[in-house]
Amino acid sequence: MRWRYLILTLSALAGPARAHAQAGVPGGDGMRADRFRAEYYAEVVQQINKVMGQWRKAWREDDLDRLLRLYDSDAIILMTDEAPARAEKGVHAFLDRMLPETGEIQASMVDFEASGRLAYIWGSFYYDVTGGEQAGKRITGDHVTLFIRQGRRWKIRSQVFRVK
Repeated sequence: MRWRYLILTLSALAGPARAHAQAGVPGGDGMRADRFRAEYYAEVVQQINKVMGQWRKAWREDDLDRLLRLYDSDAIILMTDEAPARAEKGVHAFLDRMLPETGEIQASMVDFEASGRLAYIWGSFYYDVTGGEQAGKRITGDHVTLFIRQGRRWKIRSQVFRVK
């Protein structure tokens, strides 16, 4: 019987604390945790859109150096039927080969998720081949791009391109 009173007392004490935790973050301004999450998502989406805009512009202008600065030093790029391009040297070689043979690349964001220092987007992509054996062909598919936050900047950590 004493255990029953102990449990009832503990649950009564926990009730207000749980309600307070839902009302806001301890030490915060009373804003609900879900509102903090919404603001975090909005900020991350804005930053990711900025990075992807810089990525498309650098690709369009064949600016390899600017494009490489958007990637983490340990980045990986994986394209259908190709060996992964790993780290700075591999990503450099992959992009150096791709840029002269492709026109502007377009990539959409259909799905997004973020948590802490990591975020990803999933969407479709396409580009037109401008050189080589497949000149004139449009390449389409899906991509997943993973970002990592370094300080206040987001960089591309890995990309997977699945060509259809």
